[in-house]
Parts: sequence; structure tokens; C-alpha cells
Amino acid sequence: FLFLVLPVLEIYLLKVAFDAFGGSSLTGLYLLPTSAFLVQFITYILCLLALVRERAQGTLARTFVAGYSRLEVVAGYTIAYSVLAVLISLETLLAGMAFFALSLNLFQALGAFVTFWLLGVASLAMGVLFSSRARSEGEVVSYIPAVILPSILLSGMVIPLVQLPAWANALGYLVPLRYAIPVLNSLVLARYSLVSQIIPLSPLVLWVAAFLLLAGFSLPGDAAQETGSTNPKIVLVAALVVAIVLGGGWVWYQSAHFVQTDNAFVAGKPVVVGPTRLSTLSALKVETGQEVQAGQEVALLLQPSSSSQDLPVPLFAPVPGLVIDHLPAGTLVMPGQPVVTLVDPSQLWIQANVPEDQASRLKPGQKATVHLDECGGTFPGLVTALVPATASFVGGQPLNNATVTFTKVAQTIPVKITPIALPPGCRLLPGLSAEVSVRLN
Repeated sequence: FLFLVLPVLEIYLLKVAFDAFGGSSLTGLYLLPTSAFLVQFITYILCLLALVRERAQGTLARTFVAGYSRLEVVAGYTIAYSVLAVLISLETLLAGMAFFALSLNLFQALGAFVTFWLLGVASLAMGVLFSSRARSEGEVVSYIPAVILPSILLSGMVIPLVQLPAWANALGYLVPLRYAIPVLNSLVLARYSLVSQIIPLSPLVLWVAAFLLLAGFSLPGDAAQETGSTNPKIVLVAALVVAIVLGGGWVWYQSAHFVQTDNAFVAGKPVVVGPTRLSTLSALKVETGQEVQAGQEVALLLQPSSSSQDLPVPLFAPVPGLVIDHLPAGTLVMPGQPVVTLVDPSQLWIQANVPEDQASRLKPGQKATVHLDECGGTFPGLVTALVPATASFVGGQPLNNATVTFTKVAQTIPVKITPIALPPGCRLLPGLSAEVSVRLN
């Protein structure tokens, strides 16, 4: 009973913590990933303790005496505890939607529920695997950090994956939560449905299948008492073939239906404010990073006049925006020289430099998913334009291959992606690095 009440209590405590640290700005990025972690944690602890207790009481040994194989025992435990995983997943999702007023349509809620449930089954597999190494319930405690800490640190839930060392990033592929978080973020931030996330969920399904097989072979049992058990070598070969087929299918699907690049950044057209005559910057009325409104005075200039005194001339912001650069007071300003440089955050976009051999597959109107480390998550975008020139040519430095020995240099085509809906608390800043995935169909 406690494990059925615990999800609701933990989601409520999560609500209290979110309200204390930022309220709604944290909901879109962290609610479902944190809820998924809670489902995994509760299911893992429950299964780990229950299976060790059944071993200690001799229940597991009696199943082998009755003639069941290891894989049949794991299948039985999976079916039984999957019902509990369903209840925990459903409770966690409904509590999160109620306490946080999270609006999800039926297909998005179903996608989150299926992802939660798969994590619950993954926790069951890990519970069977580690329980086979524990001799008592007290020894189980040492196996709790082995799953919980990597789930927190290596899944991308707390620390962005790009900030992890290479070895830690590679180790994170053993963490099932790593595969669930992108799917959950797509459901909430990009507003995708369950159908569109079936293929992205396949690595998690493969992970669950592989660990269930591994858990089956790890169960302690008397081989002489097992009857009709499957040859482990055959099962391992079959599992390897399935993994290769699914892995190859996943790579093919990604290459056939998406164009992806990490050569992207936040771009925009800066607005410069400067004089038309030779002037001296007498006073600066703004600071770097300050938000200004259209028509707001940003600087005071002194310009020579026919009289003995210089003429004070104010400079005004022509558009609303953020101050990203300015000259220091006292500077002698030439005609046309920028005194204050502004950028309008509402007019920023994502420039993705796509390899030239893939640019022909893109066209305006295609949906895109953008990841920004600054925002800690993803958000949806729309391809709005393809620049009819290479990025090097637009940048003013076209590559010259007219050498004695011709060497082909791969080029990239700039693609403009307009953000559709930013996550709460996310603000675009010019120059931020981004990762872009464009859905072709």
C-alpha cells in the first residue's frame, strides 16, 4: 500500500520544490523526466527487495524444482510486477498533471504513460539482475546507488550530456532513463504524439529486452533441476541478431527521415544606433544586457555647431531589444559608427549549417527540433528558408579550390529555422550553440 501512495506524495513534494526554485519555469523541462525517475526508483526498490525476500524464503528455488526455466521465471515476474508498474506509472502521471496543471492531450499522455511503464519494466530487469547477487535484504542496500546515481548523473536529467566527459557520456548509454528523457521532452515541449515517438522509443524497448535476457541468465538455480530450459548460447545469439537488426533499423530510420546537425547557432540581425555627423559620446544611458523599448534614449552626443558650444543630440532606440554592445563615454564617434548595438529577441532564429549533400532534402515548412544547452532542453521549430549559397560564401570567405592539386572541400548550406514555442524560462541569445534535427516527412 505504501508503494501506491508514495508516488503521489513524491509528486507533491516535487511541486513544493519546483515552486521554491522557479515555479512554472521548471515544469516543462523537468517534470516528466523527474517523474520518470521516480517511477524507476520506486519500481526498482520494490522489485529488488521482493525478489531477495523470495529467494530467502525459498520461493525461487521451488519454481526451479517445479520445472520452470530461468527465462520462464523472469517472464512470470515481468508479467506480475508489470501490473504494479502500470499502477505506479498511472499514479505518477495523473498526480503530475493534477498538481502542476500540465495540459496533455490523450496521445501525449498515453506516450508519457508508455514511457513510464517501460522504465518500470527496465527497473524490474535491473531488480532481478542485482537481486541474484544479493544474499540478504541488508546486502541489497549496496546495489541501490549502482542504479540511482548513474540515472541522475548520466541520463541528461540534471547535467546536459554535452557537458559530460566522453567516457561518462558513453557509460550513460547503459542508463535506461537516458533513452526516455528525449521522448518525454518531445511530448511536452515539441508537442509530438505517441505515434511519432514509436521509433525513438525503440532503444528503450531494446534495452529492456536485453536486460531481461541478462537477468534470466543471472538467476541462481540448479541446472540439474531445470527441465526444458533454453540453450543459453542460442538465446544469446538470437538476442545479438535482434540487437543488430533493431540497431540497423534505427540508424536507417534516422538517416531516412531526419537531417541532423550540431553545426547550428542562434542568429539575428543586429540593429546599430549611431550618428550621421562627427560627434563625441557625452553620456551613455544604457548598459550591456539592458532591455530597452522603442524610442527610449540610449546615449547623448555632442556635435560641433556654428556657436561656441557643442550641440547636445540624443540617440534613441529605433526598435525594442537588448543592448549587446556599446562604446565607452568620451569616445569620438565617426559618422555611421555604431554607438549602441541592439538585438530584438523576438526576431532571432536558428541557423543550421547543413551539409551540401543533405540540403536538397530540406524545404520550407518542415518541422524541426532544436536543442539548446542554455535552455536545458528542446523546443519545436519550423524551416522557413534555405539560403541559396554556402555558409563560407555568405560569411565573406568563399573557399578557393583552384590549386595545382584539386581537393574537394565539403560545404554547408545555411538553413533558417524559426522557433515555434520556447520552453518556460528559455531566452534566445545571439551566438548560442544549438543542435538541430529536421523531420523530412
